[in-house]
Amino acid sequence: MTLTLVLSGCQSTPGSLLGKPLSEVEKRFGQPDIKTPAQVGTDRRAPQPKLLSPGDPYLYVSYSNVKGRRWHLVFVNPKVFEKIKGENPGQADWYLLEASDYDKDLVF
Repeated sequence: MTLTLVLSGCQSTPGSLLGKPLSEVEKRFGQPDIKTPAQVGTDRRAPQPKLLSPGDPYLYVSYSNVKGRRWHLVFVNPKVFEKIKGENPGQADWYLLEASDYDKDLVF
């Protein structure tokens, strides 16, 4: 049982990174394929996050292939993160708030 817990703890999924700073994600997975700053309700260059309010700034990040999966990540500044989650995440510029992944070959 201990071995199973150790192995499952090593698996990285986008959801396992929630609350982590952008710098940690980039350190583990390299530079993303897309990194687009945006603002809810005013910018259509990136998907509109579900948890944010109109006017909230965010950073849309996408990796095209992480272990055969396409990752779509939404990072927010500490002030927005605290407003939504009720906790101050720290001093970094961006923290992961929303994450989703799809098969890398899936076409929308």
